[in-house]
Amino acid sequence: MKACIPSFRTQDLIPGLPDEIAQQCLMRVSLKCLSAVQSVCRQWRELLNSSVFYEVRSREGYSDLRVCLPQILPESQNCDGKHPIYGIVVCDPKADTWEILPPIPELPYGLPLFCQCVTTDSKLILLGGWNPCSWEAMKCVYIFDFLKATWEKRTDMLAIRSFFACGFMGDLVFVAGGHDDNKNALKTAEVYNLKEDKWQELPRMNQERDECKGVTVNGKFHVISGYTTEAQGQFLKTAEVFDPCTYRWSLVDDIWPTANCPTAVFSFHGQLLAFQKDELRRYDFKSNVWRVVGVIPEMVLSAVCAATALTDSIFICGTKGNAAYRTYAYRPADAAAHVPREWIALQTGDKLNRVAQAACTIQI
Repeated sequence: MKACIPSFRTQDLIPGLPDEIAQQCLMRVSLKCLSAVQSVCRQWRELLNSSVFYEVRSREGYSDLRVCLPQILPESQNCDGKHPIYGIVVCDPKADTWEILPPIPELPYGLPLFCQCVTTDSKLILLGGWNPCSWEAMKCVYIFDFLKATWEKRTDMLAIRSFFACGFMGDLVFVAGGHDDNKNALKTAEVYNLKEDKWQELPRMNQERDECKGVTVNGKFHVISGYTTEAQGQFLKTAEVFDPCTYRWSLVDDIWPTANCPTAVFSFHGQLLAFQKDELRRYDFKSNVWRVVGVIPEMVLSAVCAATALTDSIFICGTKGNAAYRTYAYRPADAAAHVPREWIALQTGDKLNRVAQAACTIQI
């Protein structure tokens, strides 16, 4: 390994092996086994909880990438015996394998309905949503740590909000907009510090935005479209962008060209992409124009429900007419490398063949 992790230990990581070789062995441990490996000894636990370890692991090409999907769990019923239970389904797109995360101990009847999710480092963060039994809006925050394979409850959000925008940058999670208990669209926003477990109010946006979409790209938090209290369902063409450096919102006109909810909007290697009808479009920040960069083949999908970036491709969930829910990995064409675009069908199996509320990627 060219870049060795600094060490101040007096004992070998693996007796009889140089630390460089031992680290190479531990670098190759799969995500599924990381929590068990940490329990072997204190030295391994300290190493596997080091941020430097994961930086080197990523640089050396040993990272594990997963897609997290809040969706209906198979053969499940909540407290009323009529509605299904929601949980987190995790996909390994490289191996095309699927599994279900363990339930949150405090929520035996599944995830809050319509909760938002983001990922950062080794953690999946769930925010808000509705109580699956009472349908009351919740301010709750739960974190699943993939390294420990455990759930943890964190400090609640400052305000109750539903169908809000969220995004993350480093150790900060941003939320904005949505609506309150009286269905009033909100201008308010707040930020959560993951390390300090604290929420702080942000300046208000210029407009109310219910059912808006949050995306972080190029160091800024974008809140796209949404609608006001007095014009429910009439999605705005504008967006608001929060710059953490200036601590201000800026209004962007005519950024969202359709009257539809901005569900499948995401960042991909510093680009802002969106699926609009049967087209994949890239936003040009200079000209404020969406440019078509791909088309969904008619045989693949008729509607995209959610999308998230992978290393060199895009994970897509959607439907094809009245047919079952489908998932694909779409690799855009690379003219310079003479690589054509490619659609790769992922096999979810019948039991996990459900429409996802959202999709987010985690790389460890």
